Amino acid sequence: MVIGNGMVAKSFSQYLERENVVVFASGVSNSKLAIESEFEKEKNLLKKVLQEHEDKKIVYFSTFNLYDPVEKNSPYCLHKLDMEEFISANVPVYNIFRLGHVAGQSAQQYTILSFLYNAIKDGTSFKLWKHASRNIIDIDDISKICSYIIDNEWYLNQITNICNNKNTSIVEIVDILEGMLNKKGNYSIFEEGGCPSVDNTKIRLIATDLGINFDDSYVKDVIIKYYGRL
Repeated sequence: MVIGNGMVAKSFSQYLERENVVVFASGVSNSKLAIESEFEKEKNLLKKVLQEHEDKKIVYFSTFNLYDPVEKNSPYCLHKLDMEEFISANVPVYNIFRLGHVAGQSAQQYTILSFLYNAIKDGTSFKLWKHASRNIIDIDDISKICSYIIDNEWYLNQITNICNNKNTSIVEIVDILEGMLNKKGNYSIFEEGGCPSVDNTKIRLIATDLGINFDDSYVKDVIIKYYGRL
């Protein structure tokens, strides 16, 4: 069973007919504009799912931003932390996946990649945080890695980071987009931002076995894959 209809939910469609697993991918979509009522809506939906499927494994998607010194105390991150703690206290069998910054074909326009792409393309001015970075990972790779863990029943009742080997600075992301668009961005640089700590030890061998290579060209290749033909 899959709960949700967004990009992450759709990438786990192979579990729609699975009887022993509930993939809960119906979370708050816009982390910057989220309000308390949306957080409560997600939690209440999860409680309802647990009541109806108490004998099934729950798969929940949290956020890698909990490792970001700037973002970790945001309302969105505190909500995700609350959801993690609720699941760990009330669900007999679960997998919690903290996802890096998801890149995908149907990623919402308010994601950082889409925001930067559109700002550079349209010549819109924006603030560039010099010390900020994001951990970019392809939704296709997220689906492959998480499915491997779910199907093999690894890391049960644990939090697992699903992320790239390293972060990419916003400055570098802008540079990649400028090169792809052949256009200089209209931005002002600010001495702000944070860098999340990275630990993907649990998934490195899995990624290798699946043919996923988090090499130096990975982020550029992912950006071109989803934004190169827009």
